[in-house]
Amino acid sequence: MSSVAQRTGQMSGAASKVEIAKEAITHAIDELAQQLESGKSENLIAYLNMLAKFHRYSYRNLMLINAQRPEASNVAGFQTWKTMGRTVMKGEKGIVIIAPMVRKTDKSKPDEKSIFGFRTTHVFDVAQTEGEDLPDHNRIGGSPGDKLAHLEAAIQADNIQLQTAESLGGAIGVSTGGTIEIIDSVDGAERFAVLVHEWAHEILHQRDKESRPSKTICETEAEAIAFVVCHAVGLETGTASSDYIQIYNGNKETLVASLDRIQKTAHHIIEAIDNQNGNSGPSPTNSTPKPPQPSIASNAAVAKPETEVHELELSRFAPGEFCYQKERTVGEGDIVSSYSADKIAFTNSVRNPFTWKGQQWIMTGGKGSGIQAYRLVHPEAFPRTATTYEQRTRDDGGEAARHDPNGFYDGMTVTRGKKTYILCGPPVKLMPGKAAQTSLFEIAQQHTR
Repeated sequence: MSSVAQRTGQMSGAASKVEIAKEAITHAIDELAQQLESGKSENLIAYLNMLAKFHRYSYRNLMLINAQRPEASNVAGFQTWKTMGRTVMKGEKGIVIIAPMVRKTDKSKPDEKSIFGFRTTHVFDVAQTEGEDLPDHNRIGGSPGDKLAHLEAAIQADNIQLQTAESLGGAIGVSTGGTIEIIDSVDGAERFAVLVHEWAHEILHQRDKESRPSKTICETEAEAIAFVVCHAVGLETGTASSDYIQIYNGNKETLVASLDRIQKTAHHIIEAIDNQNGNSGPSPTNSTPKPPQPSIASNAAVAKPETEVHELELSRFAPGEFCYQKERTVGEGDIVSSYSADKIAFTNSVRNPFTWKGQQWIMTGGKGSGIQAYRLVHPEAFPRTATTYEQRTRDDGGEAARHDPNGFYDGMTVTRGKKTYILCGPPVKLMPGKAAQTSLFEIAQQHTR
């Protein structure tokens, strides 16, 4: 599967490339079915996690993305990244997906289009790009915040009544076709997950009862959708992974149908929640309030140290280029090549640290006119309490961390390869200077002789 991109790149003609990609999808589904048949669901959990990140993609393209780059967190096409202020780094290979080819069916009706074939195209993960920081809208930690009110409003906009009850005979929530009932004592993340589960039943299993699958498949489809939606908005779920093997039911066609339904329904629910965007509408109960935001005034009382500003050689800021010699990253573009904010947020890892003043540093933000960098230190050398990106952003979206005098990333545990480091602040600001770069190359050459 990892050779999909290479194989399609060697073939001539769109049809041949599409056929190879389709073979790769079939192979992935066969492999998944074999694992589920033996009681293992790791691959399916990986697929559901991938779906939480890329709910707009079909299950077939999710299979391709997962096979070629399982660690992918945010993908887009080459030109799309450019519109977002980011560029694909030199030498990066694209992820092959299948895209439909469409054309107008009637010139008098420009909105009517039909699919006349498929072609392969390429997308790139955010880790393969560099540039502007991406907005992080959905990192809300263990509390759904406003998302719960948006979910309730979206359900009611779908002509489904929400009702609460003191008891439901042992169940937490019930879908009865046009009505969802939920225990009134359930709130927060659990309420969010239960409502998504029951809404999935309404969409998939209550409106078309004649083609409804077995009860076991219905329940596990709804639970898988709740898993995907919760993860998509940053919530943790306590669902047992072993439950998901039930959607297989010994039949590959059943598995494929379930994967398709899960993807489409999860996408519909996530889009419906996002479309509310503050229009909460009526709610049958008190939704979980948004976690209190730290007062800016109170944080202002904590004086931030004045940021140190240093000038470095101009060529160290050249975009997309770096020179890597004998574990010493020096040369053109080594600073911008260290940019790691996205990797820290998604994988708690860093890339290509650069050497300055005998220490290793990581770029976390800024542009060519001035970037922000933190030191990488050994855990035993860090003077304060270590944390993680998830912990720093869990309760308030990172608001308190943004006013930390030692910087937003201070104390975050990260990895590079198999080694663990701590990001140490306060950060410094590095700006392009006028000094020549030749001295650094001379030093590097002396050390490599």
